[in-house]
Amino acid sequence: MNLILLIIFGALISYNDLRHQVIPNRYLLVMLLAVTFKLILTHGLRRHLLFALLVVAALALFQWVSTGVVGMGDIKYLALLAFLTGSFALFAKGIEYSFFGSCIMAIVIFLQRSSIKTSIPLAPPITVGFFLAMIL
Repeated sequence: MNLILLIIFGALISYNDLRHQVIPNRYLLVMLLAVTFKLILTHGLRRHLLFALLVVAALALFQWVSTGVVGMGDIKYLALLAFLTGSFALFAKGIEYSFFGSCIMAIVIFLQRSSIKTSIPLAPPITVGFFLAMIL
């Protein structure tokens, strides 16, 4: 079920991030509701919520220290993925794969645009990274 939620919402969020370079809050809210409903049905809400709150605190600190290098939409998406996964090992693996995917995407974009001052949509590599973490 986690994989299905990731595929559905990840595709929608990634498409919008590629096309408009923004992750709409309404998509994130619907994903939050779907994940919460799934966790209530599977009795995993407390553990997942606690883990997600810890990740949110770490992401907020990262956002503050990095002065906005990563957009807030990406931060909120990562927080939702922490809520969905509920596991440090799975989340860390997803971040690792996302990082490598983001590096590859950045190189491709920089080679195409010949400029280092461009924004990089991070939702697609984040989605692919977490997808790989869940299936491997």
